[in-house]
Amino acid sequence: MMVFTVTRLPGPAPDSFDALSTLWWGIQVSAVDAATTVPFDLSADTVKAALVAPGTKPASNAWQTAAWDTDPSLSPTFTVATLQVSNGSPGGVPLFAPGAYDVWLQVTHGSYVWAGKVDEIVVT
Repeated sequence: MMVFTVTRLPGPAPDSFDALSTLWWGIQVSAVDAATTVPFDLSADTVKAALVAPGTKPASNAWQTAAWDTDPSLSPTFTVATLQVSNGSPGGVPLFAPGAYDVWLQVTHGSYVWAGKVDEIVVT
C-alpha cells in the first residue's frame, strides 16, 4: 500500500488569479510504502488534475493531463505535479471560467490509483 503526502509549495501561492494571466499551478507530492516507509519515485507515473466546482468530485471527463517537475538537487527531492490553469492569451479563451474551484489530483502508479482534493483556487 502507498501513503501519499501532498504539500503546498513554500512561498506565496496564488489562491486567486486572473483568467487571462499565464499561470502554472503546482503542488509537491510524495509517496512511501506503508510497510517499509521507502519512498516511491513518482516521476514516471501518470498524473492528472481536475478543477471542479467546490464540494464536487471530478467526473471522468474532468481530468486533464498534468506533468511532473522534479528537482533532484533538493533534499528531499521535490516532485511537483503541475497543470497550466490559464493561457494568458489577451483576447484568447481562458482555460477556466471565473469562479471558485477545488483542485483534485490523480496519480497512477502501476495498478494503484490515488485521487484526492489537494487545493482550492479562484479564477477572476
